[in-house]
Amino acid sequence: MENLDPHRLLRELCARYEVPVFEGQRLLPLLERAAAAAPEVRARVLRLVEDSLARGLEATDASLVDQVEADLDLEVLVRVARSLHQWEPGDESLGRLQLPPDLG
Repeated sequence: MENLDPHRLLRELCARYEVPVFEGQRLLPLLERAAAAAPEVRARVLRLVEDSLARGLEATDASLVDQVEADLDLEVLVRVARSLHQWEPGDESLGRLQLPPDLG
Protein backbone atom coordinates (compact mmCIF):
# COMPACT_ATOMS: atom_id res chain seq x y z
CA MET A 1 0.00 0.00 0.00
CA GLU A 2 2.61 2.50 -1.06
CA ASN A 3 0.19 5.19 -2.30
CA LEU A 4 -2.49 5.14 0.35
CA ASP A 5 -5.24 7.66 -0.41
CA PRO A 6 -6.94 8.26 2.95
CA HIS A 7 -10.11 9.75 1.46
CA ARG A 8 -10.59 6.91 -1.03
CA LEU A 9 -9.85 4.28 1.59
CA LEU A 10 -12.35 5.85 3.99
CA ARG A 11 -15.06 5.73 1.31
CA GLU A 12 -14.23 2.10 0.52
CA LEU A 13 -14.21 1.00 4.16
CA CYS A 14 -17.43 2.86 4.94
CA ALA A 15 -19.11 1.20 1.96
CA ARG A 16 -17.81 -2.23 3.01
CA TYR A 17 -19.16 -1.88 6.54
CA GLU A 18 -22.26 0.10 5.57
CA VAL A 19 -21.27 3.10 7.66
CA PRO A 20 -22.21 6.53 6.26
CA VAL A 21 -19.07 8.37 5.14
CA PHE A 22 -20.04 11.45 7.15
CA GLU A 23 -19.92 9.30 10.30
CA GLY A 24 -16.58 7.76 9.33
CA GLN A 25 -15.06 11.20 8.73
CA ARG A 26 -13.81 11.37 12.31
CA LEU A 27 -11.43 8.51 11.48
CA LEU A 28 -9.90 10.37 8.53
CA PRO A 29 -7.03 11.84 10.64
CA LEU A 30 -5.99 8.29 11.51
CA LEU A 31 -5.96 7.26 7.87
CA GLU A 32 -3.92 10.35 7.04
CA ARG A 33 -1.41 9.46 9.75
CA ALA A 34 -1.35 5.85 8.52
CA ALA A 35 -0.51 7.03 5.00
CA ALA A 36 2.65 8.69 6.29
CA ALA A 37 3.60 6.01 8.82
CA ALA A 38 6.05 3.13 8.66
CA PRO A 39 4.53 -0.10 7.26
CA GLU A 40 4.11 -1.82 10.64
CA VAL A 41 2.48 1.26 12.14
CA ARG A 42 0.29 1.69 9.08
CA ALA A 43 -0.96 -1.89 9.36
CA ARG A 44 -1.80 -1.44 13.04
CA VAL A 45 -3.69 1.82 12.46
CA LEU A 46 -5.59 0.42 9.49
CA ARG A 47 -6.61 -2.58 11.57
CA LEU A 48 -7.93 -0.28 14.33
CA VAL A 49 -9.88 1.82 11.84
CA GLU A 50 -11.33 -1.21 10.13
CA ASP A 51 -12.30 -2.81 13.45
CA SER A 52 -13.98 0.41 14.49
CA LEU A 53 -15.99 0.60 11.27
CA ALA A 54 -16.88 -3.09 11.51
CA ARG A 55 -18.44 -2.39 14.91
CA GLY A 56 -20.41 0.47 13.40
CA LEU A 57 -18.49 3.28 15.12
CA GLU A 58 -19.64 2.74 18.67
CA ALA A 59 -19.79 5.73 20.97
CA THR A 60 -16.54 4.62 22.60
CA ASP A 61 -14.76 5.13 19.28
CA ALA A 62 -14.93 8.89 19.75
CA SER A 63 -11.66 8.73 21.71
CA LEU A 64 -10.08 6.27 19.27
CA VAL A 65 -8.50 9.07 17.25
CA ASP A 66 -6.92 10.60 20.37
CA GLN A 67 -5.66 7.23 21.61
CA VAL A 68 -4.09 6.22 18.31
CA GLU A 69 -2.55 9.63 17.73
CA ALA A 70 -1.00 9.50 21.20
CA ASP A 71 0.37 6.02 20.41
CA LEU A 72 1.80 7.26 17.12
CA ASP A 73 3.37 10.28 18.80
CA LEU A 74 4.96 8.00 21.37
CA GLU A 75 6.24 5.71 18.64
CA VAL A 76 7.86 8.66 16.86
CA LEU A 77 9.52 9.74 20.10
CA VAL A 78 10.82 6.22 20.71
CA ARG A 79 12.27 6.04 17.19
CA VAL A 80 13.97 9.42 17.59
CA ALA A 81 15.32 8.42 21.00
CA ARG A 82 16.72 5.19 19.56
CA SER A 83 18.52 7.05 16.81
CA LEU A 84 19.91 9.64 19.23
CA HIS A 85 20.80 7.11 21.93
CA GLN A 86 23.98 6.19 20.07
CA TRP A 87 24.93 9.87 19.63
CA GLU A 88 27.29 11.20 22.24
CA PRO A 89 28.09 14.88 22.05
CA GLY A 90 31.74 15.82 22.11
CA ASP A 91 33.11 18.88 23.86
CA GLU A 92 32.93 20.86 20.60
CA SER A 93 29.21 20.22 20.20
CA LEU A 94 28.55 21.28 23.79
CA GLY A 95 30.26 24.59 23.05
CA ARG A 96 27.67 25.35 20.38
CA LEU A 97 24.78 24.87 22.79
CA GLN A 98 23.36 27.96 24.41
CA LEU A 99 23.14 26.89 28.01
CA PRO A 100 21.48 28.99 30.67
CA PRO A 101 24.03 30.95 32.74
CA ASP A 102 23.52 28.77 35.82
CA LEU A 103 24.44 25.63 33.81
CA GLY A 104 27.30 27.03 31.74
